[in-house]
Amino acid sequence: MNEDHRGFHDRREFGNAYLSRMRAKPKLIRLFELYGIQPWMLFVFEDKEVIFLKDNKKEFTPHKDTSFTNKAREDLQHINRHLEAAVIDLDLSDEAMTDLLRKLRKIDPGEKYLSMFTDKTLRRIFSNSSWKLHGRFYGGFWQNIPERKKTIIKGKEVKVPVRYRQHILINGDATIELDYSSFHPKMIHDLAGIEMIGDPYEGIGDLDREHGKSIFNKMINAVGKDKAESKEKAIGAYMNEFNNEGITKVAATAALEAVLERHSQINKYFFSGKDFTHPTEINTDRFHIDAKTGTDAEGHA
Repeated sequence: MNEDHRGFHDRREFGNAYLSRMRAKPKLIRLFELYGIQPWMLFVFEDKEVIFLKDNKKEFTPHKDTSFTNKAREDLQHINRHLEAAVIDLDLSDEAMTDLLRKLRKIDPGEKYLSMFTDKTLRRIFSNSSWKLHGRFYGGFWQNIPERKKTIIKGKEVKVPVRYRQHILINGDATIELDYSSFHPKMIHDLAGIEMIGDPYEGIGDLDREHGKSIFNKMINAVGKDKAESKEKAIGAYMNEFNNEGITKVAATAALEAVLERHSQINKYFFSGKDFTHPTEINTDRFHIDAKTGTDAEGHA
């Protein structure tokens, strides 16, 4: 009835990605035509699974439900119902929208609201076979809007920033996206009870800020069976991100050691997978709308 094309995600900064695709075969298309199925008749199954667990090989693994997974699922399904009910759009000109859809490899711009804006529900993915690692939210189309595009400058292909997210509308209202500089290191310092002085991504050996930020965060998230394996994971991920620069293992190891020296006071948090995205409960009060007043628990319309 349908054919599947599995996607991939190259997690380097300028790496490519391709979403998994399912395409209807002629038999399914004929059934759509026979019963007069229209795009606006399609919806996401409300009770679909939204809580997932990966093992240390980053493969999805079966799991048994616990009180935490049951509560996390209930909370996220509650949020998803409100996301489904909202109109989440991009305030772009037809020309800009066509350009965006071309980037997203969409075929028919006339179906832009079907092909792009139907991905409004979220899921959470935990890592390393633990409900205490990660648990980030994925799935919303706004997370897949490209932030960079290829262009030619002085005869050389480079990637430059594009600003699509600033045009997101929710029920016709404009939105903003806040960016907190060095947020992750700041939280780690606060957790350790230490004041963070200066830019944590600078002063790391002879690295510039971009490389310092990369190796710092890879060292936080690299988790192996022991410290040696964790270091190897961080070094490998760092080399992969900058593979076009030909960074050697010796140079990557030196960068890792420079981080440990620069941030000796928080060394215990490296290779910990500390991600600060594991709330035991999600506050869903903001999603309860009073039928009479049209406002939420804080009085917002």
